[in-house]
Amino acid sequence: MDTVDKTTYRTKLLLVDDHPENLLALSSILDAPGYHCVLAHSGREALSILLKEQDFSVILLDVQMPELDGFETARLIQEREKTRDIPIIFITAAYTSLNNMLQGYDLNAADYIIKPFNEKLLKKKISVFAELHHKTRRAVAELQELKSLVRFGDSHKVGDERIVSSQQPIAEYFDELVLLYQQIINAYFYEQIYKTKNSHSQLLRPFCQRLGSLQATPKDIIKIHLASIETASQENNKWMVSTYIEEGRILLLEAVGELALYYQSCVAMKCAVDSMQSDDGPG
Repeated sequence: MDTVDKTTYRTKLLLVDDHPENLLALSSILDAPGYHCVLAHSGREALSILLKEQDFSVILLDVQMPELDGFETARLIQEREKTRDIPIIFITAAYTSLNNMLQGYDLNAADYIIKPFNEKLLKKKISVFAELHHKTRRAVAELQELKSLVRFGDSHKVGDERIVSSQQPIAEYFDELVLLYQQIINAYFYEQIYKTKNSHSQLLRPFCQRLGSLQATPKDIIKIHLASIETASQENNKWMVSTYIEEGRILLLEAVGELALYYQSCVAMKCAVDSMQSDDGPG
């Protein structure tokens, strides 16, 4: 399975478990068009693979392993910039308490699945997380490119609209921004549960505009998102923790998109200003 041409597959998965029979069972479940599974028999082998290959869509990671357990393996994966954004799904039959689950989510796990699990549901979750991972990477790359086009040191205005940042460091407002984002999360989940109107967008747009005025980067949004999710996780039961993690990724992607739109507007406005200054200049 490891020798198949990667270009044939849309979703490349890293499966990590110290029991060969578990790896065989997982790879059998995922042995279908659209998936390419790479197998690692320990945390150290997984890290070695990730040094050479980083184009994985999802990592399925066993928690209970000798020498380097799943939590420590995930922590080391998170420390490397090239691999920290790959979604990790923990799978375990032993570490089943709420504290274990929260420990997994504290490591930015995409999900924490307890055996026995539903095979169709697992494949669905992998598909969702892989797609979100691809979309987020594209959105983040676009956002970074747009942000680089905005010269924040300038102070041009068009009417009452300021084109550039207030130059205030985002760290000074981090706690306040986390609280504001928490309100957006609550509004978002209220909509999902009660099927109400899309009111969270009315909060998200000005929030992202403020982030843009503070020269926020994709990493800033992710930090705020994770801090808000951690707070929500501490205040809710196991079912709500899982829901916040899974659905929250969709909101995170939406926030990255809104910030990209803000920078697009900045670029368009600066182009207009530059054009007007060029027209007013010596002919």
